[in-house]
Amino acid sequence: RSTFIPIRGDNKITVYTSNPNRLPDAVPMNDTLHFVSTGCDSLLNGRYMVRSDAELNSITTALLTCGVSAPVEIVLAAGTYRPLDLRAQFLGTDSINTVTFISERDNPADVLFRGSPSLSLSNMSYVNFKFLTFDASASTTNTVQFSGSCSDIEFYNCRILANTTTTANTSSAVYKSNAGGNFNNIRFVKNYID
Repeated sequence: RSTFIPIRGDNKITVYTSNPNRLPDAVPMNDTLHFVSTGCDSLLNGRYMVRSDAELNSITTALLTCGVSAPVEIVLAAGTYRPLDLRAQFLGTDSINTVTFISERDNPADVLFRGSPSLSLSNMSYVNFKFLTFDASASTTNTVQFSGSCSDIEFYNCRILANTTTTANTSSAVYKSNAGGNFNNIRFVKNYID
């Protein structure tokens, strides 16, 4: 039996075994285990400025692995970002400790998530999107896509752009998969949806 004390960031662990059950190893090809454990020095809280896809990826990874201790605001600098894919509720979020993604200048034209879908939310709760643009107008897929159980999510003064010329039934501005899961308290306030 062994233990380790993680340090901040990714901790890459490799474990080798030999003589399982105090007998010679009959299959030595499977005697190694690799895994990564993320060490957190604190829970997130307050405002975080994001200026690139790499920074956005780092902050969403920290939200998923470390969690929050108070409300968090992810302030996005003007620019075009890759699609945002959020696949699990951030640790520690609740009706008070929410996570908000917001444009730095409160202008939805400044921050563009482009791709198809531009935003995927699966099993997500207590997150807000303010003054952002989600654009899948160049594709024939959904722009904002929900799956699993989602609740307590708000879109405020966002632009949600879908392909307006396609006849494909796979294209929509907002889509909820019918493959189960609860869908509660999802709010769209003062948005432009096209």
